[in-house]
Amino acid sequence: MLALGVTRHRQHGATRQPHDLLGHRSEDAEVPARSAVRGDDDEVGALLLGNSRHFVRRVADRDQGARADGVWHAASPSLLERQPCASHKLILITGQIEGGRAGRGVERGNGGDDMQENEFGAGRLSDLGGGNDGLAGRLAEIRRAENPLERKQDTPPYGASDRTTVGRRQALVKRRLVSFGPRAQYTCGAGVLSACPLARTPSPCGVRRLPISLAGKGRDSMATQGVTPRSEDYSRWYTDVVQMAELADYAPVRGCMIIRPYGYELWEGIKSALDRRFKATGHRNAYFPLFIPMSFIEKEAEHVAGFKPELAIVTHGGGSELEEPLVVRPTSETLFGEAYSRWIQSYRDLPMLINQWANVVRWEMRPRLFLRTTEFLWQEGHTAHATREEAVEETLKILDIYADVSENVCAVPVIKGRKSPQEKFAGADDTYTIESMMGNVWALQGATSHFLGQNFAKAFNIQFLDENNELQLVWTTSWGMTTRTVGAVVMTHGDDKGLRLPPAIAPIQVVIVPIWKSDEEKDSVFAFAGEVKAQLEASDVRVHLDAREGLSPGFRFNDWEMRGVPVRLEIGPRDVASQSVVTSRRDKPGKDGKSTLAVAGLAPEIQTLLSDIQSSMLASAKAFRQEHLHEAESYEDLKKIVEDGWALIYHCGTRECEDKIKEETKATSRCYPLELNEQWSPPGKKCAVCGKPAFGKAYFARAY
Repeated sequence: MLALGVTRHRQHGATRQPHDLLGHRSEDAEVPARSAVRGDDDEVGALLLGNSRHFVRRVADRDQGARADGVWHAASPSLLERQPCASHKLILITGQIEGGRAGRGVERGNGGDDMQENEFGAGRLSDLGGGNDGLAGRLAEIRRAENPLERKQDTPPYGASDRTTVGRRQALVKRRLVSFGPRAQYTCGAGVLSACPLARTPSPCGVRRLPISLAGKGRDSMATQGVTPRSEDYSRWYTDVVQMAELADYAPVRGCMIIRPYGYELWEGIKSALDRRFKATGHRNAYFPLFIPMSFIEKEAEHVAGFKPELAIVTHGGGSELEEPLVVRPTSETLFGEAYSRWIQSYRDLPMLINQWANVVRWEMRPRLFLRTTEFLWQEGHTAHATREEAVEETLKILDIYADVSENVCAVPVIKGRKSPQEKFAGADDTYTIESMMGNVWALQGATSHFLGQNFAKAFNIQFLDENNELQLVWTTSWGMTTRTVGAVVMTHGDDKGLRLPPAIAPIQVVIVPIWKSDEEKDSVFAFAGEVKAQLEASDVRVHLDAREGLSPGFRFNDWEMRGVPVRLEIGPRDVASQSVVTSRRDKPGKDGKSTLAVAGLAPEIQTLLSDIQSSMLASAKAFRQEHLHEAESYEDLKKIVEDGWALIYHCGTRECEDKIKEETKATSRCYPLELNEQWSPPGKKCAVCGKPAFGKAYFARAY
């Protein structure tokens, strides 16, 4: 019997009885049913261990750049005869358990020298090496570092093995114990087994898995674990980066997230860039209530129809039922409309240009950190104008602001376009959008600007007296950009080492990493590093001095690479002697990104370097996008193109065609690009799908 993840504890020569995962003593405990707290991306599994002489180990070839993921399995011989799980690409590896006996022989460690008795209880691990240098010792060390319960040697943390090898035992399977990728390969000399650690339900191979929440490992695990390679599992890679770089985490409420300080600082950089531009164009900030009367939402028919499935509604407050249900703000057109109907009386009150920074709630069934969450942060602008022309001009002006921030601040290239009738905002005449291509060529809607016409003016009776003393309805707009932009930055620039942040929004633009061995070296290195830091701060460079001790330079390098800091300065004793620093660019790996700069006049050099990184990241993203934009001559061409890119076709704009494309290719209409459509409904142009007259050229792609 091989007991994985279970520690034996002795007191006065006795062995404690086994405990289940909840701490109850049990000779033959079943795995308790617990629901996952942090979602699929952060679940670990517990398997039922049988009376087996085989174990299954998740591995990958380190020489090929694989990483550790630490999923262990044990299976009975009967499971080895079952079919592999077809839903995940897994193959098998194992070692044979040799020797090992029940009873006192196990207690005395007769399983062989290559095994730690307190780790496995019995048996020889024939392919992993022996003693503390083997995998058993490494697992014990990592467990003690990551889990406080493991440090208390007098308390069995997850269960303890008894003398008997008969019956079921549990193992807490930690995803991060030894590091490989989620699509690891398996082999087994006894047969074929494909244990499916990613499935929440029993896989076809018969291995049972129990979801258990995984506690965050914090700063110390970040540099050692690495992330899932993008080419292996892009979705998993994205979640790894967001969590390991400490941008965000899952909240106790399904669909919500906790934005961590580093992630919020990133949002603040985007927010500041937008806010400066809004104020420069005459907009002012205000704040409107979180709760909206249901009757307000129902005043605009198309608006309520579009948002009804996403509404969170409050029916009780203060211990009693409310006279009228209140909607938790999904957007604020109705609140602004009601206020504008009271504030606007004359043409002299126009234009009314107001923006607010707020949170909104839209019930999300398929949440993903930053990209789709039930609650998110954003800005929403609402304006009122005397004429249609002024309102359209405002709509497109804001679109230009969004494109400017996205490209020149976030280094995320965008395509400005007009949404199809099916994709436009509920209650708008026209919706304009910026669309970005992510690292897996999927599209992401970055921000939208809506020309609302007079729809909300009619619903809320927003009227004014014009210069001829005649009563007129105003023309309104609304527009917004959200924390989704943070996700766009991650997916556009990130790599297998983690984040890559554009200097314009990076919370830390330069990190200084001191390197020393002796106390004498430490004093001189830190004094020199302090001078460098002061020089950069005086030039308004956001700089951080990494003064952590007890961590190797390599660990700290990896840590800051994970966080995407654009420039790293390495300072050691030789650099102090030469009055120079070694610079390392995050956007260029290896020797190509390294250089040595003199400390004298360092600040201007760093500012130039940061500017070059900013432009280089934008150029790289544009080049990637250009490689994956293609024009389709026919519907068959579109089907092939959207497998790995965006397809541009003449399109009629009807729901029937869009539904057909989505059903057959999973691609959706992204926009009618403004720069490629000189006029709408061009004469003689036909839809590539149905042959009807085309409204214009439109991009189709898979999208978030």
